[in-house]
Amino acid sequence: MAAGVGRSSEKSVRARRRHVVELVTAAGAISVEDIARETGMSSVTIYRDLWALEKSGQVTRSQRGLVSPSAPRPNTHARTRTDPKEYARDKAAIANAVVQRIAPASTVFMDCSSAALEISRALPDQELTVITDSLQVAAELKRTPKIRLLLTGGEYQAASDSLAGKAAIDMVAALQADYCLIGVAGINPSGCFHPVEAVAQVKQAMIASSSTPVLLVDHTDWAVTALHRFGSLSDFAEAVVDPHTSAEHLAVLRDAGVLVTVAEHPVCPHCARISAGLAADGEWRVVQEADGHLRRELVRTRGDELTMRGGSTCPHCSAMVLGHGAG
Repeated sequence: MAAGVGRSSEKSVRARRRHVVELVTAAGAISVEDIARETGMSSVTIYRDLWALEKSGQVTRSQRGLVSPSAPRPNTHARTRTDPKEYARDKAAIANAVVQRIAPASTVFMDCSSAALEISRALPDQELTVITDSLQVAAELKRTPKIRLLLTGGEYQAASDSLAGKAAIDMVAALQADYCLIGVAGINPSGCFHPVEAVAQVKQAMIASSSTPVLLVDHTDWAVTALHRFGSLSDFAEAVVDPHTSAEHLAVLRDAGVLVTVAEHPVCPHCARISAGLAADGEWRVVQEADGHLRRELVRTRGDELTMRGGSTCPHCSAMVLGHGAG
């Protein structure tokens, strides 16, 4: 009997500490007193929990007495997100690769990840059905009248600006999609993770209700730890990763039986024309094929009318390229 009580006590402590991490993550910064009030526990108990959580690297206490989520812990195989421009380019590369993969008339689950949000911005206005828990994704897709948009419903999660809970999970479970596009807060060989349990559960439901689960990972995700595991790598049929993903991490995904696509950065037509040695008079032009490859084409008129995908600034020479023209 004593052993059973001990296991029950340990289980309740783990559940309480998970709840504390969720409160801290949702608030961004919160006082010990507010945590105690939300959990119904004494401040002494909360201080004890925070000591353990801080020791395990999940929360941080400031000198002002506020508790906040710990910063991502770097490892030797991934860079931290110190360059916003490069990070945005990586997300755009993943989005472009995924958009080319989605066939018209498909049904797609899109989660509340930053990668899914970038995809929603890149999707053309075509016949699709998209089911999402993300209010940000919904705000982007409402501008595309040909895309049928369904929101999951559920309880609002401020930290992720998304919907979760039983209503969201039940709706997802009642549907069947061709694809689900799932981002991660952290990833390692043992699986995929998110800091908020309710959000992780919606991701699990989407994976279970899709024919082709697609994992969206940039190389910095391997440097992050999070609390709740929502799936193993083998749960995914495909993964789309950014160009900076290491050979070691590619091997981890492939060893799990995942078909991996390494996205390429969008081609800047300004630099492409220069690197191809084209004259300024435009007698030749660079044509970008559907698969992303470039070919030279002789034309009789001025040939610098090229479109840059995924942005409007040349990542190499910083020249502005808007729509047509690269000169």
